[in-house]
Amino acid sequence: MCEVIHANYHLLSVINSLGIKLGFGDKTIQSICIQDGLDIDFFLMVINAYTFPEYFSNNTIPAIEPKTLIEYLQNTHKYYLKAILPALNELINQLTVSHAQSTKSTLIQRFYKDCVKDFTNHIEFEEQVVYPYIVELANFEKSNKSKEDFTEISSKILDFNKKHVDIVSKLFDLKNILLKYFSAPDDDLVIHILFLLFRFEKDLLEHSRLEDFVLIPKIAELEQKIF
Repeated sequence: MCEVIHANYHLLSVINSLGIKLGFGDKTIQSICIQDGLDIDFFLMVINAYTFPEYFSNNTIPAIEPKTLIEYLQNTHKYYLKAILPALNELINQLTVSHAQSTKSTLIQRFYKDCVKDFTNHIEFEEQVVYPYIVELANFEKSNKSKEDFTEISSKILDFNKKHVDIVSKLFDLKNILLKYFSAPDDDLVIHILFLLFRFEKDLLEHSRLEDFVLIPKIAELEQKIF
């Protein structure tokens, strides 16, 4: 497992979202998955998808239980909300305070807040609508809902994943503003913000690909059995 992290340190947040804690010694991926009750095929799919951009184009997607996928995606949301966003909030606030008279710093903070609002709204939609819908699809035979109920919800989530593209686009714009137009005597704080924005953007792109190539097809597969 250590070799995997050394090969791609971005996987630190991924294994955390999978429920794997640090301090795993010399254990192998297989032994850790057995120890933590993880589906090894799902684990390998996720870490490979985050490491190799063309993974989904070149490999067969393993059969994944909806519950396993949803739990992972929910854990990534918690990581964004409890780790990434608070860290960015603090840094953006520091930037605003240290450049209190700067119109640009105020605009950056406002632009960032708009990004966060869009992002949190999107997460709420996934948590409150999309994920429960998948669970209900998987348990349709035990559900009291009619096909019409599912059709109504399905129409609402057809384009939900497009929101990821919008959010990533805004993060890209924010990076560009900082890179092109923000000047400060000491760039350390700005560079720290940029590092975190680049990391957040990359993680969101991978999160979006996982939904595009695994979550959306899973919804289609379950819907086909009903409709």
